[in-house]
Amino acid sequence: MMIDPDAPSRSDQKLSPILHFLVGNIPGHDVNKGDIIVDYAGAQPPKDSGLHRYIFLLYHQLKKTDFSKEPMIPSSSNEGRLNFAVRNFTEKYHLYGPVASNFFQAQNEENVVIKLGSPDSPPPEGREEGSSPEPEGAPEKNVDAEVITQEPE
Repeated sequence: MMIDPDAPSRSDQKLSPILHFLVGNIPGHDVNKGDIIVDYAGAQPPKDSGLHRYIFLLYHQLKKTDFSKEPMIPSSSNEGRLNFAVRNFTEKYHLYGPVASNFFQAQNEENVVIKLGSPDSPPPEGREEGSSPEPEGAPEKNVDAEVITQEPE
């Protein structure tokens, strides 16, 4: 399970937690063989909302569980993700833990919109296509690169 407890911000958590990913029935260590209950939706912290924590929680299942009554939520939908009741879900399905967790932090940066824009979008005014802003005070880039190709034998 992946959640964001800082929605819309750490100081105003009225939408928290947001569910970003949910997989059950993971055999051993192979999450790719588990049952996807909620499609992955990447970190998308709103502009000017500060740092968001994205937390991965791992729960123990005693046996294979039927999650078919849960609505399959596609990555493009917020329905069912906001104010996700973690405790209710884990109690309903007799999940124990969390037995492990990890997290990362992310915040919205102005250039994210530029990088994630449509491939057909023109570059922002005053910017050349393919360029990205350098952080203030960043050292000047001076990189010489050589491309090496090797023919298959």
